[in-house]
Amino acid sequence: MQMTLSRWFRHAATVGALAALPGAAQAQVHSDGAMTAWSASVIINPYGCSSGSGASVNGGGNPGSWWAISHYDCGTLIGLGNLSTFSWNPFTQGAITSPITFAYDGLKVTGGAMAFEAFITQGGRSFMAPSSYGLAWQGLGWTALGGTVSTGDWCEVGTIWGPPNSYQCLGGVPDFSSTGGTIGFGVMSLNSGSYGQAGGLDNFSVDFQSAAPSTVAPEPASIALVASGLVGIGFVGRRRRRS
Repeated sequence: MQMTLSRWFRHAATVGALAALPGAAQAQVHSDGAMTAWSASVIINPYGCSSGSGASVNGGGNPGSWWAISHYDCGTLIGLGNLSTFSWNPFTQGAITSPITFAYDGLKVTGGAMAFEAFITQGGRSFMAPSSYGLAWQGLGWTALGGTVSTGDWCEVGTIWGPPNSYQCLGGVPDFSSTGGTIGFGVMSLNSGSYGQAGGLDNFSVDFQSAAPSTVAPEPASIALVASGLVGIGFVGRRRRRS
């Protein structure tokens, strides 16, 4: 019986060590060509005089449905965070281990220039990536935009921006490790300086590498409990043989 327990302990230790090892990196690609289920979830108003909205439009996209964006401002910058249906939980799905590549088509319908930038949310905080922006001008039609965003490229933005027609980074960064919360992916639309801005998004995609989620190793207390049960079984067996 002692030999059996010894083998069992060695087996449990081996399983625990293997369970703690991280999995191999995996490519994660999400693409949403038909913009029918997005939400304009975060509106950033610098001075309380801006508003914005988003809605799905059937037909007229590149191709198919697209996500129409409307801004109304009073000469200052507005940011409207549009979230797709795609989200990622690093704890249950695996840590994000590479820069994130965003790709999307932008359309300027009315007004002056409108910028579209990579955008994510996590734990009630909003982050944009200024390095990935593109300007879509009226009359150009659908324009391919996007870029690759590294961890240090994200700018945490709040509900108050300043100085006028600009933004300030709050200093926070997203947590892409296995301890991070669920991340929502989308695009932020920006404009300043004129009234009645309108544009659109289509063919959104996001691409990154992730680690496989780690399996939780057996707790020492659980191993000890099972071991004590095995000892009890062996003790009962010896008493039966003696009787």
